[in-house]
Amino acid sequence: MRVAIAQIIQESNSFAPFSTTREHFAAQYIRTGAAVIQDLGDAQVEITGMLSVLTEADAVPVPLLATHGSCGGSLTRDCFNSLLDDLLGELEGARPVDGVLLALHGSMACDDENDCESEVLEKVRALLPEGTPIGVSLDLHGHVTPRMLQPNVFFVGYGAYPHIDMYETGERTARIMVDRLAGRIRP
Repeated sequence: MRVAIAQIIQESNSFAPFSTTREHFAAQYIRTGAAVIQDLGDAQVEITGMLSVLTEADAVPVPLLATHGSCGGSLTRDCFNSLLDDLLGELEGARPVDGVLLALHGSMACDDENDCESEVLEKVRALLPEGTPIGVSLDLHGHVTPRMLQPNVFFVGYGAYPHIDMYETGERTARIMVDRLAGRIRP
């Protein structure tokens, strides 16, 4: 079982008087490939929760990208494109994969797109064979839009505020993926 994992998280505030750039993400972290696993270590975030379950299930985690832009203004289109290009480039080089786990937020917007998570899902799906499952973790107040409701995509939200269950949300999302790939469930 080869499962790709990636994270692009930002909580956009369209009322903020500034745009979020790649430099804002870099100030937190941007990691690709093996550095995703090496550098996040014991952080209690979604992607490390996903990794723990995949490792326990003897699945092969395929790290693509991990980045966090915190809270801020909508992303510039250049920023969003560069992060998406990083993600898609890593996925292209990692194929074939049996599934994809994405840690997203559910309220990321950019200059010309109020539903960035849907664009991420559409672009990722375009690189996968039909029927490949995608599991997505979201903030508990993430917007699940009709455009996000795509075949073979499932969503798991945080259950707590303040957010003390990010790691556990990653675990739940990965467990569903493992069960889906083993044929035990079909979310």
